[in-house]
Amino acid sequence: MSTDPKLENYLATLDKCLSGLKVSDRADIITEMKSHALDSQERHPEKNMQSILAALGEPESVANRFLIERGLKPGKPARTPIVKWLTIGFLGTMALTFLFSLLVIWKFSPIISVNDSGVRILGGAITIEGAEFTNSEGASLKFNSSEIEGSQDIDPKSTKMVKVEFNSGKIDFGYSDDSEMSWSCKGQGASPVLSAAKDGLVVLDLSMLAMAKCDIELPNLPVEIKGLNGKIHVDEPQNALSVAINNGVITISPDDELQYGYELNVSNGKVIGDFKSSKGPKAIAIKARVFNGNIERQ
Repeated sequence: MSTDPKLENYLATLDKCLSGLKVSDRADIITEMKSHALDSQERHPEKNMQSILAALGEPESVANRFLIERGLKPGKPARTPIVKWLTIGFLGTMALTFLFSLLVIWKFSPIISVNDSGVRILGGAITIEGAEFTNSEGASLKFNSSEIEGSQDIDPKSTKMVKVEFNSGKIDFGYSDDSEMSWSCKGQGASPVLSAAKDGLVVLDLSMLAMAKCDIELPNLPVEIKGLNGKIHVDEPQNALSVAINNGVITISPDDELQYGYELNVSNGKVIGDFKSSKGPKAIAIKARVFNGNIERQ
């Protein structure tokens, strides 16, 4: 069975972006991403390959994540003539937008008004009431987020680690009092998928849920969290923890009764707060990595 051309082009671009890695490492990553895309296609046949690849993220962003994990500097896109023309086109579009905005302000002033009935934009061309948008012709469009909840007992004897994968969102993590893992999410797209334990690894996949907003309760097991963009908060880690995102903020609220050994890495941003590391045998390993953003203690 031939592979979808869109997937082949995606993997070829990803391979180029990983040129700083050994051939064997690149091959492993390409195989992993191809398997992930095909698995997603099998689990969600209603999704086309273009939407699946969009959920995975741009090849450059995905490559940068793997490069950062290996302590390498993220690659920069090559400068080509098309970039020049895109820049010129962008600046021209901005100039036209600015002129159009001046015309709109003159014609529809005041541009925005707020009263008890809702918000009126452009002299009533658009009215917003709650989550419903209505244009001047009376047509309306509602944007609703799906609410998704689930839970499952995780066998601590057969599970060595729990992994959570997402693209973009705001996710709060806490720990349950038993072996149960639960999640309550809002967002657009497919429901989270929790895989069965395989080689000691349980994976909660949120990658098909766009702009996820979740509360997740974790079992007392080592946890790895990976995402592209968002805000991650972990409350009182109870076991080894690894968190990595490309862009955003990671906040950690330590348990005052526990000892931690921190390994924090921020490429563009800063670490905020007093993270005191302990080197004792009881210290829980906490690893946090952000390319653009902050790591903060709460």
